[in-house]
Amino acid sequence: MPTQDELEFVDHFGLFFETAGGSRTAGRMFGWLLISDPPERSITELATELQASKASISTVVRQMQQAGFVERVPAPGSRQHHYRLKEGGWLQIAQARLGFLTTGKDLTRRGMKLVSGDPARQERLQEFADFLGFMEKEYGDEMIRRWEAYRRGERS
Repeated sequence: MPTQDELEFVDHFGLFFETAGGSRTAGRMFGWLLISDPPERSITELATELQASKASISTVVRQMQQAGFVERVPAPGSRQHHYRLKEGGWLQIAQARLGFLTTGKDLTRRGMKLVSGDPARQERLQEFADFLGFMEKEYGDEMIRRWEAYRRGERS
């Protein structure tokens, strides 16, 4: 079971996730998986340790597994599935954000067609499209390469 200090950390991590647009439960689970020992947990263990319902934890695990943040791992001697944070999950977050930018650009193009002939509205959309394009360049493949190089450098 988590200590009081660990639960406080987990709760703060939940608030951090919520502020970033995720769910508090996902943040709490992510925070716990960052510090739990051992790092692999079953849904039953997660629900008990985080004082959450198994249904809620199961939903979050499935969402985080689909997003590439957690992975199912074997647990010798147990009939339950166990999960842990997937190595490289932070890169998954960056790549998910890139997908968000692409969706925004697609919507902006649709909006430009919708308001054709209205320069004021087109300008607002164009400014947004320009911002998304800039973010895509800043957070694209080059950032991923720099992250990987940084990580290698930090570890050596």
